[in-house]
Amino acid sequence: MTFRTCALSSCLLLSAIALLAGCGRYPPVGSSAYELAESVAGVCNGRREAQLPAARQMIDNRQAAGLITSREASFLLEIIEQAERGDWERAERRARRLLLDQSDW
Repeated sequence: MTFRTCALSSCLLLSAIALLAGCGRYPPVGSSAYELAESVAGVCNGRREAQLPAARQMIDNRQAAGLITSREASFLLEIIEQAERGDWERAERRARRLLLDQSDW
């Protein structure tokens, strides 16, 4: 293996690890998904377990109405699932990251 091939392989491996570790940015989302992310972040911040089913239903309803894409719904539902497993802090961080990644700053 040449030095160049080894360097390229290492770079690709580090990029994959960074993405798996959550260092990647969320892609742009629409206003309805952004609004839902704000709500999900609030639910997670307050550890309001009783509101998780309602949050999930809102996501499903907006997706069914065509107000959010399936990709946006999957981002939000992954956060909800993390909260449902009791990992509130990580769920809130992910929701906040989704919101922050919408800014170009």
